[in-house]
Amino acid sequence: MVRNDVALSGYRTLIGADGEYNLDEAFTSKEIEAIEIGRLGHPEQFRNELIGFRDTSEPGVYRLDASAKKFVTIDETVICLSSNEAPNYGAFLFRIFPKIIEIARLQVNLRILVPMYFPTLRQYLLMAGISEHRLIPQYLDHVYLIKRALVPSIRNRDVWLDDETLAFYDQLRLRHGSAQRDRKIYLSRRDFAKGPGANGRVMVNEGDLLPRLAEREFEVVEPQHFNAFEQIRLFSSASVLLSASGSAFFNVVFCYPGTKMVDIESEPHWVHGHARLFSSRGLEYGFFEGVPSSYEFSKHHVPFTVDVDALMRRLDSFL
Repeated sequence: MVRNDVALSGYRTLIGADGEYNLDEAFTSKEIEAIEIGRLGHPEQFRNELIGFRDTSEPGVYRLDASAKKFVTIDETVICLSSNEAPNYGAFLFRIFPKIIEIARLQVNLRILVPMYFPTLRQYLLMAGISEHRLIPQYLDHVYLIKRALVPSIRNRDVWLDDETLAFYDQLRLRHGSAQRDRKIYLSRRDFAKGPGANGRVMVNEGDLLPRLAEREFEVVEPQHFNAFEQIRLFSSASVLLSASGSAFFNVVFCYPGTKMVDIESEPHWVHGHARLFSSRGLEYGFFEGVPSSYEFSKHHVPFTVDVDALMRRLDSFL
């Protein structure tokens, strides 16, 4: 998609002088479009995409309030690489990063406006062949007034990875990864829970789990401490992965097909998306249910516990 003289606000919304706005995707039905467009004025950040839209009396029609944002003018043609949930690491890996495939086809040297909220994201872009001088960091508290915007469409809205996307990840694994080894890895969130990007989804009784995993020769790894190259080497080397959900496990895109994955899920919000991710990547996977501190699922990311004995029985039978 190409648009002239537009404002980019929030994650990915382009707004023209005539008030017409669009995202980086086309919807497959009017019903889906109504749901997706209808949430953009919601008071919750997760739903409103930080655009600044305020509801009016007419569905899909909004008033833009950008009074708290800084305005930046980009008086050139740029590629806008953002997508939904722009600050999320997992969203970068499956929504934003594969758009590089389309950029390569353009055979142009245009600058690229892209959110890079973690150092790792810049590293991924560089390893995919994007030169440093082309990168313009996108900040969500800014509105960008853009002369001409080229917007690659999202490739995998429902997290079902297409063949070209899989080949893209495979090439990165071939260049920067490792041969698969007999390596069992547990992805822990214990230090992540103390960091600035933390949420409340922590395993309360992880201390009871770790000794049991050590008996089974699992390595305990905290992926947030790894750079992009180390992430690819780590996940490509694994034969078995155990994870308590979290965005780091989206690095399974760099796993070899046939890798075994057990995902501990304590909330229902995105199990379907994780299943599509694992399945389309060709993993042998299963889910184990954690027990959340509250079943009031209107609140996301609450602490949870696991039945360690039951998890060990299921893990032993799966492996």
